[in-house]
Amino acid sequence: MTGISTRTEHPLERFYSEYFMFSYSSLNKLLHSAQLFYNWYILRERTDSLETHLVGGKVVHCLILEKELFNKNFVIMVGELPGVSNKKIVEAMYKIWKDGHSGEKLPEFEKEILQWMQVNNLHQSLKDDKDPKKADYKTADEKRMGKVLTSRSVEYFEYLKKSENKDVIDQDTFDKCEEAANAIRDNAKITELLQINSSGFELIEVFNENPLACQVQGLPFGLKGIVDNYVIDHTVKKVYINDLKTTGKTLREFRDSVDYYKYWMQAAIYIRLVKAQHPDISDYEFIFHFIVVDKYNQVYAFPVEKQSLLDWQSQLEEVLDIAKYHYTNKDYTLPYEFAMDQVTL
Repeated sequence: MTGISTRTEHPLERFYSEYFMFSYSSLNKLLHSAQLFYNWYILRERTDSLETHLVGGKVVHCLILEKELFNKNFVIMVGELPGVSNKKIVEAMYKIWKDGHSGEKLPEFEKEILQWMQVNNLHQSLKDDKDPKKADYKTADEKRMGKVLTSRSVEYFEYLKKSENKDVIDQDTFDKCEEAANAIRDNAKITELLQINSSGFELIEVFNENPLACQVQGLPFGLKGIVDNYVIDHTVKKVYINDLKTTGKTLREFRDSVDYYKYWMQAAIYIRLVKAQHPDISDYEFIFHFIVVDKYNQVYAFPVEKQSLLDWQSQLEEVLDIAKYHYTNKDYTLPYEFAMDQVTL
């Protein structure tokens, strides 16, 4: 009789049993904190939801490039979303609910909510009331639950349950995103770049929100990404790659964001992915724009100089070498420069 193995596969074994594709996001996490990458991609300790401002960016992308898919991806909630902390708590409880928790109403997750707050050090300074004989006496945990069980939180939990994995947004978020999308649509130069009103001329190909992937020669992993928009114009042998960005800052501050958020790496990856997807256009000129809508709904297409694109491709090679070190050595304890003892004061 053959026994049934009860051996549990280690997360590291599971991770390395599959071919991994690095994205801009995962490379960015690896550079910032190897431990964060380990927790996120190997232990799979990640959140299923995005921060509100990131969801807003997704909404703008959808309204501009795939408006017909809006109802498939988003639900507009009547009323307002809860505050930042409560939103995170409700989304964590929703994840627990999806995993099989028997509770149907948010108050039924008291144990899990209190545990979440303890782990995240939220409202831990609250104390029991001094006089337990008072009619309105409350324990510290009752006070903590009172902070969470607001009408907004309860309503948001119900919307998440009905959302069928769609992103839930409130009307105010939608209105702001629609204003940003309209600002882009009203800009003739931007619509021309994106070929939004393209008549489908056969020598011009337009791709929106296209998921791409490729292997990297000489490395044990690949690259992947969803390119917002790229246009192949066979008449002039040019490829226009356009990345939409929404920002809570001004257009003048975007240059700093390219370095701070390493958007240059995203551009380099996108060019590499498009070239791999279309090997027949290797001799075409590649032109990259960051199309940015700022907090005042000012819109500008930042063109990237040819030399910058070449420099960014070289920098990407350095990043991939760093990723190779972590990946091949299975070392996710420290960022590369610390692991190599390269940091001094």
